[in-house]
Amino acid sequence: MSQLSSDLRQILRNVAKNPALTFLVILTLGLGIGANSAIFSLIDRVALRPLPVANPEQLVHIGAPPLPQPPGPMISVGGGNISGISYPLYRAFRDGLQDLFVAVGVHRPARLTVATGAGALELFGEFVSADFVRALGLRTLLGRGITPDDDAQRDGPAVVVLNHAFWTQHYGADRTVLGRTIRVNNVPVTVVGVLAPGYSGTGVGRRPDLFLPMGMVNQLVPMRMGSAPGFAWDSPALSIYFALARLRPGVSREAAEPRVQAYYRRLFDEAVAGGARLNQADIEYFATHSATLVPGGTVGSEGSSATRNLEVPLRLLLAMAAFVLVIAAGNVANLLAARGALRANEAAIRVVLGASRWQMLRPRLVESVLLACGSGAMGLLFSAWAGSLAPTMLDLGADLSGVDTVPDRRVVVFTLGVSLATGLLVWLASAFGVARRSSAAGLLATRMGPGGRPAALGVRRGLVVAQVALSFALLCTSALLGRSLLNVLTVDPGFQADRVVALTLNPRSVGYEGDRLQR
Repeated sequence: MSQLSSDLRQILRNVAKNPALTFLVILTLGLGIGANSAIFSLIDRVALRPLPVANPEQLVHIGAPPLPQPPGPMISVGGGNISGISYPLYRAFRDGLQDLFVAVGVHRPARLTVATGAGALELFGEFVSADFVRALGLRTLLGRGITPDDDAQRDGPAVVVLNHAFWTQHYGADRTVLGRTIRVNNVPVTVVGVLAPGYSGTGVGRRPDLFLPMGMVNQLVPMRMGSAPGFAWDSPALSIYFALARLRPGVSREAAEPRVQAYYRRLFDEAVAGGARLNQADIEYFATHSATLVPGGTVGSEGSSATRNLEVPLRLLLAMAAFVLVIAAGNVANLLAARGALRANEAAIRVVLGASRWQMLRPRLVESVLLACGSGAMGLLFSAWAGSLAPTMLDLGADLSGVDTVPDRRVVVFTLGVSLATGLLVWLASAFGVARRSSAAGLLATRMGPGGRPAALGVRRGLVVAQVALSFALLCTSALLGRSLLNVLTVDPGFQADRVVALTLNPRSVGYEGDRLQR
């Protein structure tokens, strides 16, 4: 402890002698660390952050190709790494694999229109099964959620559960909202519950405001085939639902997936035996595709459009920011090495008096870590500003709607780790000359090298060469990315795009039918 106190006093004396150098070091490293923290914050919210539920590591997405059907039209969807399944296939997984899963549920996002006193409000909603709510462990603040009794009614019931954020924003947290009737896509539904705060959906950029039972699908978003009635929502030909399951404690995803695939193969064989026809293309497809279990505990696991659009560009930006931080660390190491060269006489005296190599290096380690921690604090302030500005500058507002970009605990931990790593990197680079001077031979070489020049200049010149090389590589990469961005922003759409606004109208959702729709 006394040695640490002595080191701290020495560091404070150095800061008092040259405060401008200390400020320059903290500013240089702070900007580099802040850029990394800001971009990591966006990546974390787009792809890495665990869902705000209990034990998210137990959640998995179940994807499976549609089972063979008799000849006829089919509709299927996919989202990133997972594929949609039909409601009958979901029920088969739910009922036949209870030893693997605590609960297996399905949900289907949809754009809905809610009629309000001021007009119509377009928002995101989800059709969910009771087991989806159970798998996520969602709780209600008021009333009830979607229950198995709701699942049992094929054409209803006409009830809705409000998300807490939507309830607070549009109903002023009015607790008398229970039992109130609202119109969703011009269909009257009764509010039966309000979700507890904290849930923002299983994907990025599409926080669900309403939760409705599966039996309301055909009433609110019917699947029409032209003028024909279309599909029933629980048709085996309609693979539009995403399955989410919670593994039982002690069951791993790797152990459960072969069981799920074997069960799917059994269902496949039963479908073929029941009269489903397969052509050669179908046979080749099913030979290489089966059911899959994909980790479902993070916001990016469902593969939303925001995640697919942003994850790779943000990772590239993070790599470039890390490159900039390495260059900044090299600049700081060179500054500290130059300052150390000015104190060569002091180092010589300490060596003569018997100071060990560690005693020479320890003060520099403490100084580098303290400077890096100060830079990390500055980097957090910078990342808070840059994180809120980056979505606007990169035109990501639509993809990141509803995403909080304020640094939180995970970003603070990341920033601390980057700061400590940067401090160690600076220490290693600047301590090389000290290690050379910690012996008598090194001391003589430091005083005067061959040709009459200080040998320590070789280290600093090497750092300068490395910095110039890295800076040139970064400049070339930035120029290429900037040119690509300019090409994207200046592409000719084939028409005059200035002051043009795209507008989408859905008059059916607010009750326009027949003659009113044609006017």
